[in-house]
Amino acid sequence: MTPPPSRNTLNGAAWIFVIVAAVVGLQGVLDGIPLHGFDLTWPDHARFHLTWATASKVGFCLTIVVVALIPFRRAERWSWWVLLAFVVLGNYSLIPAAIWQGSGPRGGTEIPIGIAFTALFVALAMSWRVGFSSRAD
Repeated sequence: MTPPPSRNTLNGAAWIFVIVAAVVGLQGVLDGIPLHGFDLTWPDHARFHLTWATASKVGFCLTIVVVALIPFRRAERWSWWVLLAFVVLGNYSLIPAAIWQGSGPRGGTEIPIGIAFTALFVALAMSWRVGFSSRAD
């Protein structure tokens, strides 16, 4: 049986997820809505999709915060897999596709995105024993 990581390790990894999820959620609100949400040159339908996407992004990030702070810190195995999905399937899987399509993040954002992506993988590596423990949850 693989022992779970220490409480300090889990707390540190959890807070990495919380901070990155909070920044990603705030980015959607502070970047998208002021730039385009009130832009009357955008059709109403496009502004609706922007508002819906922003609300979805914030909700998704709040869910990650809750998972990181409660079940993940309890070392519940399923929570590690949810956080892995956040890293791989969440916002970061969309960035290469958006760049390839020519509608990716503004120039200069590659460094903060890379730092956040690296921090999330570090958090997963710090807590890998949660996801691969042999105990049943």
